[in-house]
Amino acid sequence: MKSFIKQRLREQMIDGQDMNSGTQTLCNKMTVNSYEEVLYHVEEALKGFTPQKRYEIMQKIHVPLENLRNEQAKITDEVRTTHMSGDSMPDEANTYWHQIQSTICEQGPDFE
Repeated sequence: MKSFIKQRLREQMIDGQDMNSGTQTLCNKMTVNSYEEVLYHVEEALKGFTPQKRYEIMQKIHVPLENLRNEQAKITDEVRTTHMSGDSMPDEANTYWHQIQSTICEQGPDFE
């Protein structure tokens, strides 16, 4: 029992939050490759929140999600029309990913 409590306290100190597995995956994911991948991780992370909290979080991350979707469409269109692009989707995705990630990862209650 003593080791269980120590491990539990250590995990909470490292994470700073009590997170579900979807949120932990989202918070630990360093890079993403597409809008669809980001959307999947966001949906998985939001399963652990109440409907009201999900709504609040979606209001905060709506703009970066929309920007990411538009960037992916722009890059895809450039590649389709000119067969090349000056940007890469992983680079652009990571720009918006970190905004989304930090917003969601900071939502959990601290040190439950």
